[in-house]
Amino acid sequence: MVQRSGWLPISSGISTGARVCAIGDVHGCARQFNEILTAFAAELGDYDETSLVLTGDLNDRGPDSVRAIDTAIAAHEHGFNRLIPLMGNHEQMLRLASCSDHLHERRSWFLNGGTSVMRELGLSPEIRFAPTAEFTGAITAALGAERMRFLHELSYHWRIGNLLFVHAGIDFSNSLDAHLAQPWHLLNDWHWAWIRAGFLNRTSPYPDLTIIHGHTPVNRSLGMADPLQPHLLNGGKINLDGGSFGTGFVAAAEFIPGAYRISLAGGAHG
Repeated sequence: MVQRSGWLPISSGISTGARVCAIGDVHGCARQFNEILTAFAAELGDYDETSLVLTGDLNDRGPDSVRAIDTAIAAHEHGFNRLIPLMGNHEQMLRLASCSDHLHERRSWFLNGGTSVMRELGLSPEIRFAPTAEFTGAITAALGAERMRFLHELSYHWRIGNLLFVHAGIDFSNSLDAHLAQPWHLLNDWHWAWIRAGFLNRTSPYPDLTIIHGHTPVNRSLGMADPLQPHLLNGGKINLDGGSFGTGFVAAAEFIPGAYRISLAGGAHG
């Protein structure tokens, strides 16, 4: 079941008749992901066009990472006019592990939930220690051409009207353009796929821009009476990380001219 807030005011800057839907961190919670997609698709006829943004972290840690990726690939079949899947740090690590000859990238993925994806793909744990060519060959073969193409075609961010969608956030000490121009493969705490400090603890300095992101699970102690509350607009930001792999919540949002609302699928037991 999908819970929804009422419509709330926001200066979205999008055109009349348009709707933008965004889904936050899934982390293998494919059932909840599909529930939100289905709820969004049921109202396509109410709008002239609907775009769907996935803010990243489809895979790792949860029960059905491979199915979550496949659900994202097939999302256009629901009838959305435009699909914009973004790269999260977990897609970044998976892509690096599948193509890099550096063991550091491979270990980073394993330490951050990659072993669950390996199991889903039917790969032996021992493959982790294989030479690079054998390991990357096994991963790419198990993922298959369509999933690999999906990983290689992910966008880094997307902006429409007064809305900016990015996985982790923005470095407010840097220019917006410079921050978003960082190469996809960097593994550092100030990257658009990784940043927390310097973003989460500051109000956005961009008064005409709302930043929609995930990456850091919301603090549910701030809104225990209403599980939607922690995802509401705050300081120029909307956080769509429901802590899915631990809480079972996958969070999402819809934007229309002048308004937005939050959706939540799942719960404490997924």
